[in-house]
Amino acid sequence: MNSSISSASASPDTEIPLERDDSLYRLTQDASDGIWDLFRVSQEFDSETGNLTEDIIGHLNDWARTSEAFSDMGLKTQEPGGPQPREILLLDGSPNRLPLSAETARIINAHLTAQGLSIPIHVINRRDELMARVARAPRQTLVLSQTAQRSLYNARLAEVLVGMGAIVVPGPLTAPGGPLSNKEKTYEFLGGEEPTKGSEQAIKDEPKRMTARYRAVSVDGRVAVATADAILDTADQLREKWDNTTFFVKPQRGGGGIGCFRIGVHPEGYSLPDLSRLGIASERLNPMSLSLDPGNLVHVRALAWLAGRYAKSPATTRAYLHNGDLTQGNLAKLMESSLPILEENLKRSIEPKSRVRERLAQAIENYQQLFGQAYHPLICDWIDFGLYSVRVHIRLTRSGPVLESLYARLFPVEFTHQTIGTVGVDSIANHEGEGMEFNRYAPLVPQLVDLVGGTDVLCDKIKNSFYAFQRFVDFLPTKERERMPVRAGFDISPLSGLIPEGNADPVRGYCANTRWSSMYTNTSEWAEDALAYYSWKSQTE
Repeated sequence: MNSSISSASASPDTEIPLERDDSLYRLTQDASDGIWDLFRVSQEFDSETGNLTEDIIGHLNDWARTSEAFSDMGLKTQEPGGPQPREILLLDGSPNRLPLSAETARIINAHLTAQGLSIPIHVINRRDELMARVARAPRQTLVLSQTAQRSLYNARLAEVLVGMGAIVVPGPLTAPGGPLSNKEKTYEFLGGEEPTKGSEQAIKDEPKRMTARYRAVSVDGRVAVATADAILDTADQLREKWDNTTFFVKPQRGGGGIGCFRIGVHPEGYSLPDLSRLGIASERLNPMSLSLDPGNLVHVRALAWLAGRYAKSPATTRAYLHNGDLTQGNLAKLMESSLPILEENLKRSIEPKSRVRERLAQAIENYQQLFGQAYHPLICDWIDFGLYSVRVHIRLTRSGPVLESLYARLFPVEFTHQTIGTVGVDSIANHEGEGMEFNRYAPLVPQLVDLVGGTDVLCDKIKNSFYAFQRFVDFLPTKERERMPVRAGFDISPLSGLIPEGNADPVRGYCANTRWSSMYTNTSEWAEDALAYYSWKSQTE
């Protein structure tokens, strides 16, 4: 594989004027008992451990740069000497106090200083402060968004700010309430069966389906019992139509795994293995068997690596390791013997419709009271991820789409003396509500890459994200598409290449899970393109 690093992916030896501020990685509540997994994990990306990830990023960027499919994507350059903003407002949309915004502000400040520019940048995390600052000089204000927090900022507010005269990057498209904030809309524009555009080669290469099958459930979400009935009835219909028995239910809006649960449909009734993400008290989970072959040494090695990874932090040790013998030999034996046990446990969890209806309605009512919003469900095929999902962050640049960041989100897998099975969802939140399990972020190490067939196979799956990004950018009018430095993130299954959801702004793990030199390079380029957009927009208006 060509492992050369693109211009937007820097080596660990790249000289930059500042280092990570480790104090910023200790602000988020985590479950690591003071080990501070987030900063430790960020150091893995900065070390040789992250080299394979960087090689893959470089390879994919080389492919995108030479692909005819994206030949018409690329920001126009702006003539130097145009108008500059009086100040930059950087929206901090991380309710968990992740380091993205603070580190972004540090990088932009350093970059502007190196360019001889003196433009103050302010990190904003309250709507009243945002509106007050914009109102002072809207036409001289550049608003930069990296937020998924609706209480601070949304698509409607972005339009209001633009109406006031402020220049907003990336604008309403990526704000909460945009296409990637609503899972039904995301499935709709990614779920088309025909390629969008491009050459004969592009049409040949673009996947015909990027997502799992889904069905939005139309119901008065305020009535919990009606919502529960609609979910069960729809699941019954899809069992017949799709010939499937396992589905994933999630709210149409939201993130972080909130409101998600698995449902099984069986001749005898239904199973609800875990409703804790609806905000109810934790319950005994019913793990699912892993799609791994105990006779395949590559699979066993990947599982052993995962167990070793969990052992690095008290958070994941406490949550998932209930077996002291984690040698490859023992794990292979457990994999072989656990399948009938897990199937029997799942069978025992099956309940009649009346009982399931009651439990589900109570959980939905609890969700609505806890989060202050109706539950509008989306039912999806259960996607097999293996042991992890891949999060892909892409930015529109002057050379086309560029992969900024790539990392694994390890799935919760429970190791006991009798079974090994996957539990819950891939949310990084600790199941017991004790904080975040940042140890489940990881670079793409060889054990994970080999699990899905090697680097070339994994790269072919990740390419789907570039096509998804292209469809997302196509929402912009042509002139904006040529100027707006859009950023977006996608989760993708490394086994199937299917995308379960997207994220319009890189709020969550982007900063900590990116090599610092690459983070600096990408953020500096994004700032330059944002200033170029400001200059162009100021002159056109």
